[in-house]
This record gives sequence, structure tokens and C-alpha cells, in this order.
Amino acid sequence: MEQFNTPLFSTSVAALYLDVSTEWLKRKRITGNVGGNTAGPKYIKIGRLVKYRKVDLDQYIADMPSYCHVAEETMM
Repeated sequence: MEQFNTPLFSTSVAALYLDVSTEWLKRKRITGNVGGNTAGPKYIKIGRLVKYRKVDLDQYIADMPSYCHVAEETMM
């Protein structure tokens, strides 16, 4: 039921929220995790409109690995 109470963001607002470009989000919707790419955040479509649930964006951030130093990045 939580998903129905979460705000819906347009691509431009979601990009601001994640501090990425709108083009990055568009690319992630097209390519997903093809070719070893990391998948982008979940989105929904209402007719032709693409929307992002705030709860999905928060989960996307929470699922990203975090590092203490650069060497950790190569160990993942």
C-alpha cells in the first residue's frame, strides 16, 4: 500500500532528485542492464507519461554499493 501514497516524479524531477541527467535516465530505460550495464531505477508509465515513484528512487539509492575508498570499488 506504501506505493500508492508515494509521490510520482517526472523524468526531470527524478533526475534532479538523483543528481543525474535526464538523458541518463532515458538511456537506462532503453538499455536496462544489457551488456553489463547497471539497471536504472524502476519507473511506471501512465499512458505515454513516464513517472518515477519516490519510494523506488529511494530504494535504488539504498541498493547502490557504498565505499570508504577507491580500492573498494575494484573489489566488488
